[in-house]
Amino acid sequence: MITETEKPKLPAPITLRAELTELFKGNGCTLPAKLTSALKSKTGSEALIPNELVDAFQTATLDAQLQKFPDQTVNAVLHSVTIPIDTGKTRQLSLVGAESYKSRSVADFLDPEASDFAFTMDCSGYLNAALRMDVSVPTSQLTQASDGALKSTRSLVVMRGHIFSPSAAAMDPSLGGAGLNDRQRIGLLYAIVAEVISDGVNRRMEASDQTAVTAWRKIDVIWTSNNGESSLTGKASIAGSGNVGLGLASVSASAGAGGSVSRQMTYKSFNTYILDSKVLEPVQRKLGVLKGLLQDEVRRMRVSSRSTVNSAVEVLYPSMPEIPCKLKWVASTPTNATAGSVETSWSDAGCKVIFTKVPGLADKSVLELKAPVFGMELSFLLPMT
Repeated sequence: MITETEKPKLPAPITLRAELTELFKGNGCTLPAKLTSALKSKTGSEALIPNELVDAFQTATLDAQLQKFPDQTVNAVLHSVTIPIDTGKTRQLSLVGAESYKSRSVADFLDPEASDFAFTMDCSGYLNAALRMDVSVPTSQLTQASDGALKSTRSLVVMRGHIFSPSAAAMDPSLGGAGLNDRQRIGLLYAIVAEVISDGVNRRMEASDQTAVTAWRKIDVIWTSNNGESSLTGKASIAGSGNVGLGLASVSASAGAGGSVSRQMTYKSFNTYILDSKVLEPVQRKLGVLKGLLQDEVRRMRVSSRSTVNSAVEVLYPSMPEIPCKLKWVASTPTNATAGSVETSWSDAGCKVIFTKVPGLADKSVLELKAPVFGMELSFLLPMT
């Protein structure tokens, strides 16, 4: 996914209060006509933002301006980088092909030292919140609304957290917070370089090694959805909770008051908002530097097992991601003669390399495997003994 922002022409200000109003307005829950009329008279809108949520955010945050990423999960926003494409313009490049996007939960990247919360509500909870208004509602309207709320499976969620960017952690190995393993770091670096080069090809421009690639280091972020398929109302913590799955569109939450809710809500789409993208200064690296980091990480991959099957040597590299594993790897001698055939296969355990040497090749303790990609060579060592 690619988006562009033009700095001189700023979009109309977006506030959290306005976005939450739209969220609750489109939640699919029906209120009694008397309540709807009272809400419109009191707030100018037919939607109600529950007091619990108002208290959680407080006025200063509700009226703060936001950076909005419509129809993007927070995981997609975290797995992205930006590059300059023209004077005053930047392009957001998505890294959803990286392994950490598919295998890691957003909860894994939360700053445990910062406050966070998840607020969920179904139609019954929304009706109860609206009934706290000092408005007399006819019994017939209340009965009809209650029946509809009980039958509805709609729910919404609003979450906030301070989250470390895995993209920045891959670009700067000295950063903590994201907790990337070697395979995830290689996968992110590979995805960043691939996306920057692919973007240049799409625009019929060669990506320069001097291209500046930028990623947020840590962001204060809010993400919302009002198209959940289950029923759950309450405020829950998402920090350090082992049963919280904040993946692409699935959220499991622990209810308040020490109770646990096993029901899971599935959401089809999210809006993501950044309150502050400069909690920590962003990380910026040149494309050429990132290529060098990728080469270094691949070069020092460790071996977890080695065996000989018939005349072939089989070696497993657990930190090799799937996409680079499937490159065309070649084993050559110092004179550039082919040393033998190389086959690879990938599984969750890593990349298995199967090497069969050509007849008559002198025994060697180690061979170097190479693969051309991105206008450079990736290489690593294959132990033969």
